[in-house]
Amino acid sequence: MIKEDDGMERRYGKCQWCERLLKADVERNGTSSLLKHVDRCQKNPNKLQDPTQTKLNLKKESNGDTSVKTWKHDDARIKKALLNLFVVGELPFKFVENEVFVEYTNALNAKVVLPSRHTISRNVSKFYIQERTKMLQFLSNPKTAIHLTTDTWTSSCQRTTYMVVTAHFIDENWMMHREL
Repeated sequence: MIKEDDGMERRYGKCQWCERLLKADVERNGTSSLLKHVDRCQKNPNKLQDPTQTKLNLKKESNGDTSVKTWKHDDARIKKALLNLFVVGELPFKFVENEVFVEYTNALNAKVVLPSRHTISRNVSKFYIQERTKMLQFLSNPKTAIHLTTDTWTSSCQRTTYMVVTAHFIDENWMMHREL
């Protein structure tokens, strides 16, 4: 904690390689300054000299065979997969700060810097707006057809009736099937 000019104490972090002080108050600053510094820090031993350089990776196939493939650290792909994990898995945003999840992520790839729960929350909101915009554009196409079917069944042990609505979105170039 460092006292700033306005008299307020703010949280700072120190880079473990160059010892530079970085704003680290999750609620005020988020994690973007920390992420940018990790990529730019000249003393970071994990920093690739050539970011386009790929690495070899042993990949075990489902049939038991092993193959050698190239691998490149891709922050955008990791960010998208993490966002998908939280949206599809319906995980609480604070899960990203769980020490066991952080340990697991570091074991998979130590170069991954996990965002804060506030950043995840903002990213999910942006993702929702993007997906809604795509859906509205798709549905506004006059060549798009929507077919709805319903089905009901009753659980014998709970005596509860369930109904599922299946929407089939069809246009001349693309077909999408979703259960609502």
